[in-house]
Amino acid sequence: MSTRPSPSGPEFVLAYVPPALDPLARIARAYDRAVRACEDFDSITALEWIGMLRAALVLDSPSAFGFDALYAKCEKAVRAGDFMEPARTLRALRRAWFAAADAQASSPGRTSPATPFLN
Repeated sequence: MSTRPSPSGPEFVLAYVPPALDPLARIARAYDRAVRACEDFDSITALEWIGMLRAALVLDSPSAFGFDALYAKCEKAVRAGDFMEPARTLRALRRAWFAAADAQASSPGRTSPATPFLN
C-alpha cells in the first residue's frame, strides 16, 4: 500500500496483484473464451483464442501434433462459417484436460506426462 498526495489529503492506493493461475487453469480459460466466441458466432475472437491455443503448443511430440491438427480443423471450420463443430471439439478437449488431471491426481507416485503446452 502506498500513499500519494491529493488536494483533500493523502489518498491510499492499493495495487491489485492478480492471483497466479496454474497451467491447467490458463488452458481452461483459453478454451472457455474460444468456445464462448464460437457460441457468439464471433469469428475474429474465436480465431484469436484458437490461435493462442495453437501458439502455446510445443510441437515436440505426437500428441502435440494431434492437438495442432484439431486446432487447424477448428480454424478452418470457423473460417467457413461453422461454429458448432469447433465449439464441440474445444469443449471435448477441455473436458479431456480435466479428466487427465483428475487421473493424474488420483494416482500418486505416477510421473507426470509431458504436457504439449508451455507453462
